[in-house]
Amino acid sequence: MSKLFSVEDLDKSYEGYLRRAFTFFTERFDNVIFVVTSDDVVATTKMTKKLTFPNTFVSQGSAAEDMHLLTLCNHTIITFGSYGFWAGFLGPGWTAYPDMNYTGALYIQSRHFYEAAYLDDFVPILYR
Repeated sequence: MSKLFSVEDLDKSYEGYLRRAFTFFTERFDNVIFVVTSDDVVATTKMTKKLTFPNTFVSQGSAAEDMHLLTLCNHTIITFGSYGFWAGFLGPGWTAYPDMNYTGALYIQSRHFYEAAYLDDFVPILYR
């Protein structure tokens, strides 16, 4: 990821993206609860504690349980990869995704992908 997208400090950029995405939803809705899923629960828990957003919970379910849980949420924040995309696509509401348009590299699920597919409920959030 660092070489492909010209991101020098991947963790810091990732943290910044998540902070902007969390803020996007907390500014628009009251009583927001964040449910976070990942295949790396330890790293995800560490990152969410560092972000210090209230009402944030890390799921420790199976991949199928996590997908089901995410599709029941009102809105979705996705990261890289297809798993998050499907959770956002199958679930209701807005889906925030990392906007990587600042690099020369073409990420398959960047703004052009969502616009070409007419996914108007997918909202770009600047990655870095």
